[in-house]
This record gives sequence, structure tokens and C-alpha cells, in this order.
Amino acid sequence: MDRISNRGTIMKSFAFLTLFCFVSFSSFSQETEKPIINLEDAIIKLRSGNDIEALLDFQILATEGDIVAQSYLGQMYRKGRGLSQDFTKAASWLGRAAEAGDASANHRLGWMYSRGEIDGKKNDEIAVKYWKKAAELGDPLAQADLGVMYWRGEGVEKNMIFAYYWLTKSSNQTGELNVNLLSIKNKMSPTEINKALRLLEK
Repeated sequence: MDRISNRGTIMKSFAFLTLFCFVSFSSFSQETEKPIINLEDAIIKLRSGNDIEALLDFQILATEGDIVAQSYLGQMYRKGRGLSQDFTKAASWLGRAAEAGDASANHRLGWMYSRGEIDGKKNDEIAVKYWKKAAELGDPLAQADLGVMYWRGEGVEKNMIFAYYWLTKSSNQTGELNVNLLSIKNKMSPTEINKALRLLEK
């Protein structure tokens, strides 16, 4: 009887061990077979018009802390691409990316404030704040927008020197002359132009 009992115990142990190995291997296989989410691929999907797949990729990457994905996800909420338009969620995701230092997110947040998309109120002063941060981070679109705001004196005190400076910085990056630059230059004194040029040399 003891031999039979021991044999039964051994068989049960073997069966349990086999089951454990199978479950562990299955779990390992599932983990190793998870698709790799790539930011560059997600951007290509978006530009190709595959909004749904791009959205899913950006959501995963954004949740994992990718600030570029957070910026793209915020813009998708803002434009209503692949999902319903939601300015609140757009501002939330863009805000996270902007705070982490993403230039595009700062530029896009500036646009939301300049168009009254946040709280339904247009706020040029806050827009300028975000555009200035984006401009300092090297975003050419933000540099152009900031230059125009200095030119018009909207959200910031009118300053032709800074207007010329930022529009020139933008043009130097894009390789295209900003159409507003000539108008600004024609209204500046030689002294103002020289000051702007000295700023550009720094």
C-alpha cells in the first residue's frame, strides 16, 4: 500500500510540475509576443491617414511617459482625429508634454489659448507665454507666431526689435523668408535693425 501511495504522490507531483511549466511557458510566450510600439511608426500611420491605429499607439506610448507621443495625442484630441474632439483632454496631454519640455506641445497650447479653445476664452498673454517657451526651445513655427505678436503688440508689449529677431530666427530655420519680415523692416529705424542684428549674433 505504501508503494502505491508513494507512486500516486509522485504522479500527482509530476502532473503539477508539468502544468506549472506549461502555464509559465504560455505566459512567457504571451509576453514575448507583445507587439513593439514604435513612435516613428505611429507618426507614419498618422500621416498616412490611419488615425485609429496611430491613436492606439500614441495612447500606449503617452501613458508610458513618451512626451512626443503625449504631444501628438493631445493634438489628436484637439483636432478630433480618430476620436471625438475634446479640448479638455487635448489641453491635459499637451500640458504634460509642454511641462516636460516638448516644443511642439508648447506651441500647440499657445494656439489653444489664442483661439479660445481652453475655457472658451481667448487669452493672448498666456498664448505668448507658451509660444515664447517653444520659440526658445527652437520651434520655428512658434518663433514666427511670437514675432507677429511682438509686431502687433498682442499679449505682449509691442517691440519691433523682438519682432524682427524672432521672425528672422524662424526664417533662418525654415529657409523661407517670412512675408511679415519685410513689412516690419520697413517700419524700423536703422538703430533698431542694428540692435536686432546684434541679438541674432549672440
